Amino acid sequence: PEAILVLDTCWDMERWTMEALRDVPGNIWLDYHHYQCMGNEAGNVQEHCQAVEFEGLLTEKMQSLPVIIGEFSLALPPSAEGYGDGTAWPKQFFQRQASLAEKHASAW
Repeated sequence: PEAILVLDTCWDMERWTMEALRDVPGNIWLDYHHYQCMGNEAGNVQEHCQAVEFEGLLTEKMQSLPVIIGEFSLALPPSAEGYGDGTAWPKQFFQRQASLAEKHASAW
């Protein structure tokens, strides 16, 4: 069987297009890692749990690309509003991201 070449996106999906991949021979998958804990603004936990940014990337930028979600993180900045409130936000955050990856990515 033909091997699959997995390319790390270095967290930058803006530079990847089918046109850019056209001349690379063989089967290619892009490996994308998503972290919401590294942004400039802490925001609040409930906003993060909606995973709007992740969904936008998957549905707008990555929909025509062979993308593997190699990793997504449940970590958020401790300064995010609601971070230590004792709710089950980590589980909600995981379920939302996993659901989006399952629906829109080639694999995860």
